[in-house]
Amino acid sequence: CRSDGREWIGTADSDTYQLDENGIVIVKYDYDHHLAGKDVMIWVNLDGIQPDTGQKTRIGEAVKHTLRTTGLRALPENGVSIPKDTTASVTFHIERSDPAVAEWYRNAHFAHMIKSGSNCKYAIIATSNSSESRACDNSRSIDDDNNASTPNIEVGDKTMGRAYVTYRLTSSKDAACTFAIDKVTVPSEF
Repeated sequence: CRSDGREWIGTADSDTYQLDENGIVIVKYDYDHHLAGKDVMIWVNLDGIQPDTGQKTRIGEAVKHTLRTTGLRALPENGVSIPKDTTASVTFHIERSDPAVAEWYRNAHFAHMIKSGSNCKYAIIATSNSSESRACDNSRSIDDDNNASTPNIEVGDKTMGRAYVTYRLTSSKDAACTFAIDKVTVPSEF
């Protein structure tokens, strides 16, 4: 969603690139924080000698992997309070919480949990997880098909790939309620 390119190269570092006695080599791969949640293909080519014939041989393997990260949070971080006898739509945007790289989590899916103690009746009515995660405009109208009284995402609201989830929250006729989400993480695959 920006003009800074679509292809990124990380750096690999290792003490050795030779297999140990168990056939394992560990390679450390560093990547920029904005690549968190993105899928990559990791491929390895191995050169070796076939023990029974003494011939040189070359094999390769590739695996798809989702780049991991820590420090994701939902804003508003402390959740919301809904007055009694009220239905409201609330959008939580996902952000990196590291102050050194505080920025929106973009163009990637996420997982989350309902925070313990949340007592509103709830339903997800919109999320960037249900769209193509690389789409720059992953918003949609939520008042046409869900009858939301106060939608947070209007037609044409461009999120620029920012990850979000919108809940319809309802309190009881007799009491206010609170609602928050936490444990925001990169899903293992998407």
